[in-house]
Amino acid sequence: MTVRQIQKARERGFPVFNLSDEAKFVNEYLDTETGREFIENLIEKFREHRLVAIEATSGREAMEKSRKYAADHGISDEDARMRVTGMLGKMACKIIEKVNIDILAVFGGDTLMEIIKSMRAAGVRPLHEIEPGTVISDLIGGKYPIQIVSKSGGLGTEDIVRNIVYYFNE
Repeated sequence: MTVRQIQKARERGFPVFNLSDEAKFVNEYLDTETGREFIENLIEKFREHRLVAIEATSGREAMEKSRKYAADHGISDEDARMRVTGMLGKMACKIIEKVNIDILAVFGGDTLMEIIKSMRAAGVRPLHEIEPGTVISDLIGGKYPIQIVSKSGGLGTEDIVRNIVYYFNE
């Protein structure tokens, strides 16, 4: 479901960045020139559009390619999953340090947990449901006073990104 939702956002003109296999699996990626450039490009797009999507995979073929990359580098499926969600958490912090973001939308519970951990927060306090499975919450504690819109990876309408934007623009 999430792949279709991000594809729909892309079709509607929202900027979407796809993580390379190096970004997903190389722990020091953000310290490399390529990693720093990736973050700067994300920050620039956030400043222009205020909404940018970062996707870990763009479909089944890309997912298989990433699995092969991980296996070729001795990374188990579980470790691969943790590296991807951990990297998304680190990226979120880097972006929030540079851009004034009030709301962060997160798709997938594992990613949400890593972002909470990266932000050194205690958790979230649910406030309202935008649609079934898509919840607005306050971040409890941590470095950044933001709201989080969280969505289970398997739930939500195909146009959830647009619906989130509409909700906050009402």
